[in-house]
Amino acid sequence: MTDRVVRSFKWVENTNTKEDVKGWFVTLNKWEFAGQIGNLSSSLSDGVAEIFVSQPGGSCCRLKACVSLNTNSILETNFEPPVYHNPTASRSRNPLMQTQVLAGVSFKETSGRAVRSRQNSSDKSKNIYAVCSFDGSLSVCNEDTVLWEHQTSEHLIGVYPFPLRDEFILVAGSGAVYIVNDEKKMLKLLTTESINGFTAGLFGTVSQQGDHVNSCAFATICSGGRIFIYHSMNIPNLSMMKSVWRRPKKQPLPVPNTSI
Repeated sequence: MTDRVVRSFKWVENTNTKEDVKGWFVTLNKWEFAGQIGNLSSSLSDGVAEIFVSQPGGSCCRLKACVSLNTNSILETNFEPPVYHNPTASRSRNPLMQTQVLAGVSFKETSGRAVRSRQNSSDKSKNIYAVCSFDGSLSVCNEDTVLWEHQTSEHLIGVYPFPLRDEFILVAGSGAVYIVNDEKKMLKLLTTESINGFTAGLFGTVSQQGDHVNSCAFATICSGGRIFIYHSMNIPNLSMMKSVWRRPKKQPLPVPNTSI
């Protein structure tokens, strides 16, 4: 991926045993986009991979893979024609606004029925995605339909999956981190400094008993090129919370003890 181009590759093994090279990547597809790409996000729909490419102004493009048999009855993976989604086109916004997308999120309708959940693999009728923009807006969408939207007071720079939980994460440049679940509940956390880069994943630690434990962790890149890792966080289950905001009890994240 470059700022406006996405390519797909296929690994081809080297059949010449005399060479040390085991294989190489061969380009299969190339897509050029009019707007600058914010990020890529992938998910599975009916067991087939889908790639969402974010575009400025709150839009995105979906690249869906398809599997077929060639003339030699060998399975081949190709891609369907690109499909553009611009669910927020009717709203007033800057068409050049920086946008980030996250595919495969879990969301519940107002009635409480799950539209899609990673825990229910049989429900593959819809692929829900979340789009956030630098102006602080968040939209949860299905194709060109907005299922839910929320306006924050922050400049959002990214949206990420929450490891091991049916929730996703919004990140603001000011240092605010939002946890969002499928019931439209949000929890706001505060880091110690402004954020230039962010990722979430599992962090391996050793307990006092000597056991190796993988816990959810946030890694942030701050000014001066410093990297902070927040781990062993006791983040509550949002489904048990009665209100979206708990301002009197809002506390910052613990000071990270890992700095690179």
